[in-house]
Amino acid sequence: MIKILTKKGLSHELNNEDNYFIDESNDLIVGAVFDGCSSGKRSHWASEVFKILFEKNKEILYVDSLLYKKEIEERVNKFFYEILFQTEFMRSFLCLDKKSFLSTVILFLYHKEEKIFYCKFFGDGSIFLKKEGDEKFAEHVNDEGNMPNYLAYLLDQRSEIINQSIVRRKTIYNKNIIEFMVATDGIGSFNRLLSPNNYLAEESKDFSINPSYAKDFLIHENLFQAKENELEKKFAILSHEGWGINDDLTIIKYSPI
Repeated sequence: MIKILTKKGLSHELNNEDNYFIDESNDLIVGAVFDGCSSGKRSHWASEVFKILFEKNKEILYVDSLLYKKEIEERVNKFFYEILFQTEFMRSFLCLDKKSFLSTVILFLYHKEEKIFYCKFFGDGSIFLKKEGDEKFAEHVNDEGNMPNYLAYLLDQRSEIINQSIVRRKTIYNKNIIEFMVATDGIGSFNRLLSPNNYLAEESKDFSINPSYAKDFLIHENLFQAKENELEKKFAILSHEGWGINDDLTIIKYSPI
C-alpha cells in the first residue's frame, strides 16, 4: 500500500513548494519527492515541472529486475539526461534562467517481489528503510548543508559533465527491504506550537517539546498501519497536540499491508 503526506510549512505563506511523483506496476514502484528552492524563482512551479517531466518519461525507469545495479544506473543516467534535455528546451523556449528550475530530487525504485530498494539524491532529504525482522526504520540522511547541488545546475552543460555528475550523486541500494519512506528535508522541521500562529508552547507534562518526538511519532509509531491515510491521521494527532512544521514536508511511504 502506498501512502502520501504533503503539507505546507509555516514559513511559506502562499504555496507548498514540495511535490511528488509516484507510479506503480505489478512488481515495480517508481517515484520521487521534490522540494523547490525557496530562494529561487517560482519554487512551487519548479517542483511541479519536474513532477510533470517525470510522469512523461517514467517508462524509461521500468526494468524487469533491480538485481543488476549496473543496469539500474544506466537507466537512471539515461532518464536524468532526458529530463535535463527537455528542461533545457523549456528553459530556452521560455527565456528563463536556471533559478526557475531549482528543486531537489530524490528518485527511488522498489521491486516488491525482490524487496530491493534503490534511490539517488539531488539535494537534501531522508529515506527510512525497514528490513525483515526490524522493529524500527533505519534512517539515511542526505545533508548538503542547505546548499543543494541542484539538478538544474547541469542545464546547458556538456554531456560528459552531466553523466559524470549524475553517476557521482549519493545512491542507496539495499536488499531485503519490506517497507520504506522517502521524505523531503521538512521531516526535520517540526516545532512545538500553541496554535497555527507559531507561538512557542509552554512545557507540558503530557507531551514532549523535543522535535525528535514528533518526527519519531510520524515515522515509527505503529498506528493506522492498515489505512491508506495513515500519515494524514498521525499528522493530525501531532497538530492537535500543538506540533507544526516550519518547512514544507512530503513523504511517500510503502508498506506491504
